[in-house]
Amino acid sequence: MRAISTLLLLSLFLPGPCDGQKRGAMNDLSSQINVARHSVVAIAIKVMDWNPLPPVCPWTENQMCIVGTGSIVDNKGTVVTAWHVANDARKLAQNFEQAHRMVLSVIMFEIPNFDGQLGSVKVENTANFNAVAYKILAEDKAHDLALLHPEVKDPFESMAGAPLVANDNQTTERAKPTPATLLTTRPVDGLEVFTCGYPFGQKALTTTSGFVATAWGQENLVVAGQNGISGVTNVYRLDVRANPGNSGGPVFERKAGAIIGIIVEIAQSGGGGLAIAVPSSYVADLMKANDLIWSTPNSPPNKKGKS
Repeated sequence: MRAISTLLLLSLFLPGPCDGQKRGAMNDLSSQINVARHSVVAIAIKVMDWNPLPPVCPWTENQMCIVGTGSIVDNKGTVVTAWHVANDARKLAQNFEQAHRMVLSVIMFEIPNFDGQLGSVKVENTANFNAVAYKILAEDKAHDLALLHPEVKDPFESMAGAPLVANDNQTTERAKPTPATLLTTRPVDGLEVFTCGYPFGQKALTTTSGFVATAWGQENLVVAGQNGISGVTNVYRLDVRANPGNSGGPVFERKAGAIIGIIVEIAQSGGGGLAIAVPSSYVADLMKANDLIWSTPNSPPNKKGKS
């Protein structure tokens, strides 16, 4: 692991609200998380021929290997993630294929958890996903970004899936995939943020909160250097601890719940470090170059109409 900047499949563990914080503020964060999670997906490999499993995936569960995290960012179902997440998924699929296993590269959207009565039936339904195959639409190695496009006619309908039905025809809530908005202006230092993702490939969306340590950072990104691209990139350093499992995940600001950046690296020093996010302006640039339309907090996306 490099001492200054280490490329990770990141999972964010940010400090939660302090003990003295008012319950109303905590409830407000909970509401913001509930909205934001509808745009967050897992980037994974689905193994069609599982048994016996070749030792090529560090985290496996129910024929799924979660590689990283992404976010829905437009009304076509386009997903943004880190380039190294998309590339790692691509290499992992190749490893499975070389081991003579049939695989699909998929976007996984979490079905809402449910624990309670469904009509006359006691139901507990957690950690279930709808999976949609994707292709890589665009790559930006200089900023460690990639856009993925679902290979289905109606991505939102496919990701929503079917509700859970009890024997007396009572049903649970369907999933509600929704595009996130992008905040492309530079945030202020100290801005409160939160992020959602899948630490260590676990099938439970994990949300944590913290703040922007500095919005004025610059980095020679690892992915850029590995691909022969020189020069520094503007980055946001975040007061977070990072672990494998959630690179490519969104960083949401608290006020409007818009994405300010995408996690790509961690600056490591001793026992801790600052997570590094590339600004959403780079995401907007990549979308514009591919004739895609994004939305800001003042013009919320509409999956059935024009963003």
